[in-house]
Amino acid sequence: RATRNPVVFPPTPGITGSGCFTAPIPFVIQDRRVAPSVSLSQVANTSCDGNFDGQITVTASTVSGPGAGANYDFIWTNDPDGAGPLFSASDALNQASPYSTPNTDLIGPGSYTVEVTNLVTACATTSMDPSWLRK
Repeated sequence: RATRNPVVFPPTPGITGSGCFTAPIPFVIQDRRVAPSVSLSQVANTSCDGNFDGQITVTASTVSGPGAGANYDFIWTNDPDGAGPLFSASDALNQASPYSTPNTDLIGPGSYTVEVTNLVTACATTSMDPSWLRK
C-alpha cells in the first residue's frame, strides 16, 4: 500500500488527498537464481592397496548473469567411508573451475558427493555419481 504525501500545508485529509492510502496491489517476486551447472569426470584408481590414486575433476559453470565466470567453493559432503580416514577428498575454497582433487587425496572406488557454490551469487548445486571410480 502507498500513502500520498502532503501536497499543501496544512494538509486537509479527504480534500488534498494527503494521508490517503491506495488499495493493496498484489505483485509476484520471481525466483531468478541461477545455480551452477556441474559435471564430473574421474581417473580410476589403479592401486591394489590403500594408497588410492584416483582423481576427480569437477567442472562448474554459471551460464549468465551475476556469477558468470566467478570462482567456486567445492565441498565434499560424502565419500565412500563417510568421515573415515580411508578415503579423502579435499575441500577447495575460492577456486576456478575446473577443479581436480590433488594427488595427495586418497580417491578410491565408491560414491562421492560434492556441493559446488558460486561465490558471487551463493547459489549451490550438489552433484553425485554413484558409479564413481569402480575398481
